[in-house]
Amino acid sequence: MIASLIGMLNLLLAATELALTPGGGAPLLAMALAAAVVAATVVVLTLVPALGAGIAPPSPRPIDPSAPLAQSDPDASGHPRPRAPGLSIRVA
Repeated sequence: MIASLIGMLNLLLAATELALTPGGGAPLLAMALAAAVVAATVVVLTLVPALGAGIAPPSPRPIDPSAPLAQSDPDASGHPRPRAPGLSIRVA
């Protein structure tokens, strides 16, 4: 995404350079390129939040340190391991 924004800024810089040089159709070309850069920027800024909308936010509840971890094989022998070493003290 940053690379596309840098590319758009380079295009705008090139359009500005063409607008400042004397010539026949350079100002018209520069305005067309600047309009294309603005349109591309608007499209990128509207699509980026829409693409990130499907990502679930992290869980707001904290992880209990005394909760046992899930084992890969529930029928395997052994004891569930606590998440934190030592004693866990609950803080109200």
